[in-house]
Amino acid sequence: MNAYAFLAWNNSRPLFKSKNVRKALTMLINRDQIIHDVMHDLAKKIEGPVMPTQPNFDPTVKQPGYDPDGAKKLLAEDGWAPGPDGILQKMINGKVTPFKFMFQVNSGNEMRKQILLVVSNQLKKAGIDAGVSALEWSVFLENTKSHNYDACYSAWVGNAGVEESLHQLWHSSQIKNKGSNFYCYNNPEADKLMDAIETEPDKAKRFEMSSQLQRIMVDHQPVTFMTSPPFFIGWVDRFDNFEF
Repeated sequence: MNAYAFLAWNNSRPLFKSKNVRKALTMLINRDQIIHDVMHDLAKKIEGPVMPTQPNFDPTVKQPGYDPDGAKKLLAEDGWAPGPDGILQKMINGKVTPFKFMFQVNSGNEMRKQILLVVSNQLKKAGIDAGVSALEWSVFLENTKSHNYDACYSAWVGNAGVEESLHQLWHSSQIKNKGSNFYCYNNPEADKLMDAIETEPDKAKRFEMSSQLQRIMVDHQPVTFMTSPPFFIGWVDRFDNFEF
């Protein structure tokens, strides 16, 4: 099984348009604490859109690690400063805008909700006010598809051992019409690489381009890649010629 969870920042919203802001958010999140305290050490950190179980995975690609001081510096460079109430604020489109937003999560998933509450507390220490709203699954799904959200907890599932295409999940053409790119990631350089990978027959060249793509995406940090949870799978051993 090839699955990973992530925090999706709605890149079309003013709060999350800046690459520095998205990086800072990642640097404020202590994933090790979350894995230990909430997930009981039953998950592994992931660093990008390609899983270690896939042949085109580049182990040298790493997203920013936990670094609250570095995150605060990035936010200050981006123009965010503490307001009278201690919440960061910035002038956006001629209006003083506090760094306040709401995480959305599907109701009934207590693990995800607990993770977001920990994240919210971690962000609060840096002057960011992030609430958590649990919604019925159909409402949550419709909100993400229609980009009616600030940030949310989500995940993708694929197949291990397979070189899967990133085009459907990350290409800008998949933003419209309720496509899979609900985080609204739009990067011409990444699009060009995804297009080229789709039509390149040489595996070595595809893998080289995939490595470039992974680095670009992690640098732009459209989402914060979180963890890969364990999957417990059973099968009946009386069946022959079975493989995962």
